[in-house]
Amino acid sequence: MSEVVQWFVTAVGGVPVFLVLRDVFHSIWHPGGRGRLGRGLVAAV
Repeated sequence: MSEVVQWFVTAVGGVPVFLVLRDVFHSIWHPGGRGRLGRGLVAAV
């Protein structure tokens, strides 16, 4: 696999990890107690 493709795959894989960590941070420290992803997931379920 090309080095450019490896970097792209790593970046694409890092985005969901960043979003989940951001949501966890907001869920813990936000006064409402929920991050955006959590609210959206609960609404979808």
